[in-house]
Amino acid sequence: MSDYFVSIEMERAFSTTFHIKFVISPILHCICFYCLIRETPQNQHEVRFFLMFLQIVVAVQDVVNDIMLEPIPLLPLPAAYFVGLGVRIGVPLNLILSLEVASSATMAVSIILCFLHKHQTIIDDLSRLKMRKRVYHLLCFCCGCMCTFIFIAVLTSPSDFASSNRAIATYKINITWIRQRGPYMVLEKNLYTRAAGLLFLTNALISGISTNAMYWHILHYLNNATSSGSVSTRNMIKRSVLALYIQLFAPSFFLGLPMVICFLFLSTDTGDFMTCYVLCYILQLHSPAHSIVLLSITPAYRRFLLSFFPQRSRVKQHPYRSLPHLPRQISHVFLHIGSALHRLGIHRRPSISFE
Repeated sequence: MSDYFVSIEMERAFSTTFHIKFVISPILHCICFYCLIRETPQNQHEVRFFLMFLQIVVAVQDVVNDIMLEPIPLLPLPAAYFVGLGVRIGVPLNLILSLEVASSATMAVSIILCFLHKHQTIIDDLSRLKMRKRVYHLLCFCCGCMCTFIFIAVLTSPSDFASSNRAIATYKINITWIRQRGPYMVLEKNLYTRAAGLLFLTNALISGISTNAMYWHILHYLNNATSSGSVSTRNMIKRSVLALYIQLFAPSFFLGLPMVICFLFLSTDTGDFMTCYVLCYILQLHSPAHSIVLLSITPAYRRFLLSFFPQRSRVKQHPYRSLPHLPRQISHVFLHIGSALHRLGIHRRPSISFE
């Protein structure tokens, strides 16, 4: 028995994780879409389109990954088998994989373009980093073409069970048991797979550096610019930029960091199966985390959600709040008695004459 073995119990637990996430995620997606459409504050209207598009991409990825595909990975080997509904009813595996890879690439591109749009909106027209509209639109078009190319490349890649069986024979580790689990895909660990892993790591590094550079440049510009309004206006812009940064990057740690570690193991022949298996569990937290952070970081969305809960009685204006429970009740009774006497007009003492 090899270390690269997924028991039936592990497979069911992993599959149950997909199903639980798919029950929770649509509810969060619906709330996010409503808030983005109806409750978005004025200072985030310019990025609302990008946030809505990113939410759509995350929702599509949930459907593809959690229902149609349900991959059971064997990382750090470039191998996996699939138990999802889509592959079991005969949907071509290449089509589902191309949707999965293209949606991940579109998500990364959307994060970069969202920050780029915010960056270009804030900086002055005289700045050297200010793009012309044609250049900006051309860049957005090229990013869309790149995601389309990735989809077509994965869709037309020559992968079938025959090539997967040949790849299984090249490994010293016994993974032939995946043939009995469902549709599978195994790639040979050669120069091309290592190059693909290094290419992913390079793209992730460039994306992280470029987006963080734009964030810090916005802060530097607001700290030094004199034409961006008053101090309170600049502070409001800083808070909105920080909120956007957290909205986009906090959930990415559940997606980008595990994928970077797994691809690093794949490219360098390091790591072990169980570590990658745990990292794949962490990957499932990305979609709920994305929606929860979006709803919690924006004050307007928080107020909308809290409006559905009953308001607690606010007693902070009363001076007896810090008293123990019984004296506080007694004080509450006397306060009501005093209020009643005040309404009846008998709270004043009669004047006493000493004549």
